[in-house]
Amino acid sequence: MYILSQDGKQLVRAEYPERYCLVEKYDAVLVVASYRDDRPPVTLGRYANLQEAGEALSDLLVALTGGQGYMSMPLSQLNAAAPIVHDARTKRRGGS
Repeated sequence: MYILSQDGKQLVRAEYPERYCLVEKYDAVLVVASYRDDRPPVTLGRYANLQEAGEALSDLLVALTGGQGYMSMPLSQLNAAAPIVHDARTKRRGGS
């Protein structure tokens, strides 16, 4: 089975990683494919919180055990959120 990373830039063959892990960072939770000690882990997805990352990991588990040919990691609220515009024009309302 092949796994397409969340950003669409990496394709990981699911037979090679020893385990799939959640890694908590200060700004996000990562889903990583971990190899042996001599190779660095590969980030498959970046999620806003632990619950969202856990759901993505469970989707990955279902895909691995279901015998699918490929899976793409689901998108996150972290990347889908609209950027906050810090602009004076949005604060002023009408008038001269």
